[in-house]
Amino acid sequence: MKSPGFTIVELMLVMSISILMMGWGIIRYVDFNRTQVIKNTGLTIKNNLRDAEIGAISGNRPLSGCVGNLLGYQVTFAVSSYQIDASCASGASGNIVTYTLPQNFIFNSIPSSFTFSVLAQGTSGVNRVIFVRTSGSLGSKTKWYGICVKTSGDIDDSTSNGCGYTISASLPTCTCT
Repeated sequence: MKSPGFTIVELMLVMSISILMMGWGIIRYVDFNRTQVIKNTGLTIKNNLRDAEIGAISGNRPLSGCVGNLLGYQVTFAVSSYQIDASCASGASGNIVTYTLPQNFIFNSIPSSFTFSVLAQGTSGVNRVIFVRTSGSLGSKTKWYGICVKTSGDIDDSTSNGCGYTISASLPTCTCT
């Protein structure tokens, strides 16, 4: 007479399948989370650049540190951070704020500094593309976010020109014209 219940082999098989499914779910969640962090980081950079642009267009001078006329807002980059300062005619600058990228994210190559000029005069220099990516060696699952800053002052991350979020083993193409 057979006793009711499951054999040890049946229980081990069910547990093995359950563990595999949980492991797959955790891997997918970590990948989804990293995707959301890179998108959020790119959008935060874009919004901070827009704030600097709007501050320059409106001629808003910081309350302290900026003596004389406001020339614009300068954006300076480091490997994993960027800083926005008010640039003033007296040579002094008012430090507005320094932003740090989330852990495990870096700028692909450190972009050159540029200034949003007052009264909607655009930016200094040339059109530039700013790429943020996951740190570490490049692989087929490297996540990127590209932002185009044009000399007109426009800030664009639309996917129609190759900017915005993408996954690529090499530097994506982000057309900034």
